[in-house]
Amino acid sequence: MVCVLNYYALTSDDLVKDIIGGKPHKQTKEEIKADNETTKKLDDIRLKGNKHKNVGEFKKVEELPGFVPDKKLENAEYKTKTLMTYEDSYNQGYTDQIIYEIDPHRMIYVIQLKSYEELDYEGKKIKNPLITNIYDAETGEKNSFIWQADK
Repeated sequence: MVCVLNYYALTSDDLVKDIIGGKPHKQTKEEIKADNETTKKLDDIRLKGNKHKNVGEFKKVEELPGFVPDKKLENAEYKTKTLMTYEDSYNQGYTDQIIYEIDPHRMIYVIQLKSYEELDYEGKKIKNPLITNIYDAETGEKNSFIWQADK
């Protein structure tokens, strides 16, 4: 498991649990030590909670950067295009990344695509990957990109 804390990667499950208790939550200006190597101050939350807003105030899935309509997909299909809170995306297993600058109550889109082709990612061939993108629902900013290879 790799968790991202304001882009500081932690690779130990135990370390993540020790620091955050295993789920995203508000924690600011705290110091953490990873492998007795680096001290990192967590920044203030940049993307504040917005789950109280009406759905109409968020971007539509079709407006997200790089979104391809179903009809135009070749050798791929969407598994989900879901609006949810950032905390729910973590709790439901769509991501194992915890980014502290995102409030747990921030609305995001989880866009998951199954490709039936090989993906070339950083020089590695990945067969039939499941690709998960997480976008901020209000701004359309991509917050996370995760791929999983076929097993």
